[in-house]
Amino acid sequence: KGNVKIWVRRGGPNFQEGLNMMRETGEKIGVPIQVFGPEDNIVGIVPRALGYAGADGDADLQVGEIKYSEFSQTSDAGAGEPAPKPLFHEETESIIYGLQPRAVQEMLDFDFLCKRSKPSVAALVFPFSGNH
Repeated sequence: KGNVKIWVRRGGPNFQEGLNMMRETGEKIGVPIQVFGPEDNIVGIVPRALGYAGADGDADLQVGEIKYSEFSQTSDAGAGEPAPKPLFHEETESIIYGLQPRAVQEMLDFDFLCKRSKPSVAALVFPFSGNH
């Protein structure tokens, strides 16, 4: 009815049990769900979910092909009301907490594909060690 599809990438302890539970729940409630384990990279999953790649994950994206506007929220504002600023836009920045080098690299790769002028990663915070 609502054209909802769920894409999950999960790793960590008991990931196989978690993925099986998610898959079974999707079947039970009738919502299409695609589940992936740690062997699949999120960079390969997201293009498939967005329709940029086939089932094998090969996207063959060209620089600038993905636009940030494709990930903006739609406005529910009525006539005469100003549209709210999208949740994510060309100037969105993030602060990454914890040691997440792979996530940061994937964000920077996405920025490059979008021809973003300023990186979306503003800072990395890793409070579990001394200054470096």
